[in-house]
Amino acid sequence: MKPRHLPLRPFDPHAVWLEAVTDQERKLQKSAIYGCALYRFYDASRSPLYIGISRNLPDRWNWHRCNTDWQARARYVAVSFYPTRYGAYVAEAAAIRRENPQFNVMRPKPRRGWRAVDESLYIPPPPQLADEG
Repeated sequence: MKPRHLPLRPFDPHAVWLEAVTDQERKLQKSAIYGCALYRFYDASRSPLYIGISRNLPDRWNWHRCNTDWQARARYVAVSFYPTRYGAYVAEAAAIRRENPQFNVMRPKPRRGWRAVDESLYIPPPPQLADEG
């Protein structure tokens, strides 16, 4: 099964943490089809701030809000859902390598044969907001 990519959308870093996730994101995350989400946060100029994966977006985003300085700068988010955590992990590593977000300190370690997998699973972020196209 292929990943499901949602369009870039505005993000309110001050929203109540349970409301920061949309109904569609919540529904996809709870489905039996998708096991893990990859998320990309962007600042007001749409420069990448942070890329991560999680099985529970509200909890993870709340952790970022409580433990990082960068989340206050987040104005946009794009979320993709993957059937497996491994698929999300590989896509995350590829996205971090390609997009070089400002606040990703930890870099996933390449594995043997990484480039072939990396290139085949890399999905670029949505270029625009859903209502801009």
